[in-house]
Amino acid sequence: MSCDSFTSNMQPSSASQDFPEEAALLARLLDHARLSSSHVSQLASTKGSFGLAWLVCDSLKKRGAALTFQSLDLSKCKACPAKLRLLLRSVPGCVDEMTFGPSFFEGDKLPLICRFLQGDEGWTGEGEKPLLRRLSLAECRLNDEKATLLFPSLPLSLEKLVVSKNLSLSNAGWVLLGQHLAGLQGLKELTISSCHFGERGGNALFSSLPVSLESLDLHDSPGIEDSGWGTLHERLKSLTCLRELNLSGCALTDWRVERVATSLPSSIEKLNLGSNRGIHDAGWMALGQRVKDLARLRALNLFCCVLSKENLQPLLSSLPRSIEILVLSHNAGIALPDWKALALRLPVLDRLRDLDLYNCNLDDERAEVLFPALPSLLESLKVHLNVRLSPGGWGVLGVRLRTLRRLKFLTLMHCCLNDEKAERFFGSLPLSLEHLDLSYNAPVGTEGWVLLAERVKSLEGLKELNVARCELNDKRPIPLFESLPVSIEKLNLSYSPTITNAGWEALTKQKLGSLERLKELEMIDCGLTDDKAVPLFSSLPMSVEFLNFSGNHDILADGWASLGGRLVCLNSLRELRLYYCDLTREKLDLFVPSLPFSLETFSVDTCTTELTEELKEQRPSLKLTVEDTNLW
Repeated sequence: MSCDSFTSNMQPSSASQDFPEEAALLARLLDHARLSSSHVSQLASTKGSFGLAWLVCDSLKKRGAALTFQSLDLSKCKACPAKLRLLLRSVPGCVDEMTFGPSFFEGDKLPLICRFLQGDEGWTGEGEKPLLRRLSLAECRLNDEKATLLFPSLPLSLEKLVVSKNLSLSNAGWVLLGQHLAGLQGLKELTISSCHFGERGGNALFSSLPVSLESLDLHDSPGIEDSGWGTLHERLKSLTCLRELNLSGCALTDWRVERVATSLPSSIEKLNLGSNRGIHDAGWMALGQRVKDLARLRALNLFCCVLSKENLQPLLSSLPRSIEILVLSHNAGIALPDWKALALRLPVLDRLRDLDLYNCNLDDERAEVLFPALPSLLESLKVHLNVRLSPGGWGVLGVRLRTLRRLKFLTLMHCCLNDEKAERFFGSLPLSLEHLDLSYNAPVGTEGWVLLAERVKSLEGLKELNVARCELNDKRPIPLFESLPVSIEKLNLSYSPTITNAGWEALTKQKLGSLERLKELEMIDCGLTDDKAVPLFSSLPMSVEFLNFSGNHDILADGWASLGGRLVCLNSLRELRLYYCDLTREKLDLFVPSLPFSLETFSVDTCTTELTEELKEQRPSLKLTVEDTNLW
């Protein structure tokens, strides 16, 4: 259907005036519908269902059906100007958040967007007008010319604005945004990450930041000039409501971090300085001097900041008692004296709940200093990719784990664990544990899995277990499968192609059906064949919401037919991934007709054009992802 014929059949007044009974019926249907914001957004972004999206919005706007949704994501919508005009006129008053994409700022569409944002009287249609509070213009390919029309149209009601990844904006565009930021007196969140700021543009923008701002995100913007940092230094002093500041990946130097540190307002609660490798002793000293007085600081992120042996002691020894989240991941260069400084400070940090030590090059000497000092109220500990710890180092952790009675999250991925190391701490896993990640620990053998199984029996609150890429071959996983607590909600067994039939039988016949809380199951590349898949699929609990069986290309007709037979009962399933399963049209026909109506996303790497069109026609709200995905 052409755009002209489409719009001629969708006149805004016809639905309510010419067909009042039909309009009332539609309103009643919508009152009982389970449509969400994502459903309506998907309808608007799909060529064959755009009209339905318009109909839903138009009915809500004019007749006030009980169904409401606050956000509308049009980032993938590619409607022509005439269709776009109809949709924008029909956006209901309940919508206060919108996301636009690059196609909205091409040709004749830009003036329509501007009129909509301005709330142009006589153009926004009947019914209550939307009062936008949150607007995303990320990756919209904005340039200075487009900014000239767009930025003056920004609604004064905005509380959140995202302008990230618009790399074509130069000085003139940022100056213009700065001029209009001053009028957004209620703006609380501003994200302008991954952008190129010239000297003039950065100065104009930073000097105009509204005093109402609570969150400023500039991450991945390494091109900010020194003069821009100087301007930001002055403006930060006035931002007395600022709670969150993200400067990760901004090429901070000692001079720049000194400018930021000395002007940080006392209201700061979250500070992200990750991926800034140009900070050295002077910068850490300046930051430490300021941080000790930030009594509200709850989260500090120093991801990937330490190149060699910079002196972090002034900062680590000054961490305020208010700290709840501390991220030190990917800092292999932190020296032993720095770890000692942190260990001395940890007893004071009695509010610390989350400690991230991912890839910090921990060895036994560092473990003996740090692990005994871990706060007793810690809830999350990430120690993955620390491969230098010997059994002795893990033993030190095991001793401390016995006293961490509130620990819920423990991540030990890629730690080269073996039976000897596992023996030192598996038996000490806290009873409070809810999430355990042991993935990528192939050296763990039969004895280690038996130890884990014995402990897992006691973890009655365990919700998530990840043992992907652990070479669960032969009969190693049988004790673990038999010990899985009924509390499990997420289970990842991916990349275990050598588990024997006996192993899968322990899961499917003795355990899987009883996991009534299981929501997510991932079994990528597990070497499933029909004799393994049939009992597995037939045992899937009705509680599952996410299934990923990608990479199992040996499943044949009986296996897929078994999946089809079970799918009709899985009324909670929202996403199904089947990449690289060698699916032919014949195999797809064995289960696709049984896809439950609860399903929102169906992902495959191959799908015939005919079947794709059939699915779009029969299930317009279903997100069908057909792509070549690298599982590795």
